[in-house]
This record gives sequence, structure tokens and C-alpha cells, in this order.
Amino acid sequence: SRYLTMPDGVKLAVDFFIPSEGPEKKRFPVIFEYSPYNRASVYFNLSLKMKVLSKWYTGTWGPIFDASKKRISRQLIARGYAYVIADMRGTGASFGAHIPLDPQLAKDGKVIVDWITAQEWCDGNIGMIGQSYHAWSQWAVAAERPKALKCIAPALIMAETYTGANRPGGITAVSWLKHYSDFLQDVNHNA
Repeated sequence: SRYLTMPDGVKLAVDFFIPSEGPEKKRFPVIFEYSPYNRASVYFNLSLKMKVLSKWYTGTWGPIFDASKKRISRQLIARGYAYVIADMRGTGASFGAHIPLDPQLAKDGKVIVDWITAQEWCDGNIGMIGQSYHAWSQWAVAAERPKALKCIAPALIMAETYTGANRPGGITAVSWLKHYSDFLQDVNHNA
């Protein structure tokens, strides 16, 4: 885990996981996930049912859950990829204010990609994965054209969210926006 300082002084939380290959391989292609949903969480007082589900899904009883417990990250690391996940500004352990879909998030993402590229464990090839907001973050970061970003794999995202989700048919989706806003707030306050 590290804090990366953005050009405007805001610090973003980043976790990176590197395969434990032998000394013959020290540089790896990297998969980067850029999230507003917390790269790590702590859940105290989980019910027995939730502990059992957690053990089955993540391999741990908790209470600490980070990206290394996610099935996809474990599979990627086992196949020789380094895996990086970062909290967007104003989310998780990152500082600053989060404004959903703010162009600043794309600029921050490019800074993170450039930082990854400069690490001794990166072979200069970076891809991004994720769905929904994570998919949007891929398009946003790719639009900044970081040299090492070789591919993106966005999944489950509308091509145009303003009329597709926020104002379908020209009517503001007040209930959906409130529920999503409350969800983001709960996640980022570790509720």
C-alpha cells in the first residue's frame, strides 16, 4: 500500500500485488483497477453466515478484506500479472473530494498509470479491467492517452449515462440517484 501524491497535492491510496515468481522474472505486465468503492475494507462483527460466505468467496474469515482476496486478482497474480488497485480521490483511503465522473479522475488515473510504469516490477505493459464505474474509469483514463496503457476491458456500462441512467427520457431519476449516492457514501464511510 502506498499514497501517491497528485500534481495538486491530493494523496491517493494505491495497493499493488506482485507475483512471487523466482528471481528470473522481476518485471510483470500489470492489470490496473481504478475504483470509487474502496480498495480495502474492514468489517467487524460479521455474522456467522457472512463469515462462511466470506471464507468461501475470498478464502478468509475477515475482518480485513483487500483486493488480494478477490478471485479475479488472485487468478491474475497466479498467471504472472501484477495487480494494482487505487481508490479514486475522495473515496476509500484517498484524500480529496469525490465528484462522480469528474474529468479530474481521468487525470489522476493517468498519473497512476505513469507511476506504475516507473516501478521496477512493471514491464511497461498495463491493462485495465472492471465493470460499471470501473469501466467508466477505463475510458476516462484511456482518453488521457498514457503511453503504457495497452488495453482496456470495460464491461457492463452504458455508452451514454446521462440520458441512459440519470435522465432517461428527460426525467431525472431522483430515486436511483439518491440510492446510488447513499450507497457511495456508505461504502466510503465503511458503513
